[in-house]
Amino acid sequence: MSEQTNAGKGLGVAGLILGILGVISAFIPCLAAWAILLCLVGIILSAISISKAKKGNGPKGVGKAGLILSIIGAIIVVVWVFVFATAMSEGLDALQDPAFQDAIKEGLENANEKLENLDDK
Repeated sequence: MSEQTNAGKGLGVAGLILGILGVISAFIPCLAAWAILLCLVGIILSAISISKAKKGNGPKGVGKAGLILSIIGAIIVVVWVFVFATAMSEGLDALQDPAFQDAIKEGLENANEKLENLDDK
């Protein structure tokens, strides 16, 4: 049996921390750009950690955990971006619908009439 070393352990811990931060920030839509950056760096560091651990007979668990969390965080960000892009597209389509525009115009005219009636009293 060969002894285990600490090869890649520091990079694995850094990748794990970035993966955790990436997953947490991935759930906050306005932090998506930071989350994807954290996750990508976490993936790179974790992959290097696993590679160094294989070569130096070190523990690979922390690197694998960082890799998994970073990948999960990146997937969450991609899903959020897709959901928001779809919602924006649907919203823009609804704004261009003539029936919607007529309903908004009618509502504004009704509100204007009610405001004018308040001035008369």
